[in-house]
Amino acid sequence: MGKIIQKRYVRCIEHYKEILWFAGEVETVFASGMTVQITTSAWVICMTVYKMVDLPFASAEFFSMFMYLFCMLAQLFIYCYYGTKLQMQSEELSLSLYRSNWLSLSPSFRRMMLFTMCRSQRPVTPKSAYVVPLSLETYIGVLRLSYTLYTFLEKK
Repeated sequence: MGKIIQKRYVRCIEHYKEILWFAGEVETVFASGMTVQITTSAWVICMTVYKMVDLPFASAEFFSMFMYLFCMLAQLFIYCYYGTKLQMQSEELSLSLYRSNWLSLSPSFRRMMLFTMCRSQRPVTPKSAYVVPLSLETYIGVLRLSYTLYTFLEKK
């Protein structure tokens, strides 16, 4: 029974390593693109709303601007939502290992689990430009910046 558990555990650890590798690869490939996406999104959202305010509500131009705004918001939201989801699930890994019945296992297996618990305390957090975390907090920050820019333009 102990060998079966150990074999499954090793497979889970290998899967976790693949997730770490994949998150690193995605961050490397999309770092510059996501940086541009996040930095320009605030300005584009602001300008789209600024333009929409002056348009008649039932016009085709208003509808097309609204759809453009929705696509911009959804595009950024998808990145940030799944970044948050990955971070939350990786945070749960250490706690899940600790809550298991790991004290009843062999000393060598406990050492492996303890090492994994220590390693998994740092969550997997995808980042843009290796600095800005892709999270819902970042999404809200972009929306706040857009609103700030909009209010600045409205006062002029």
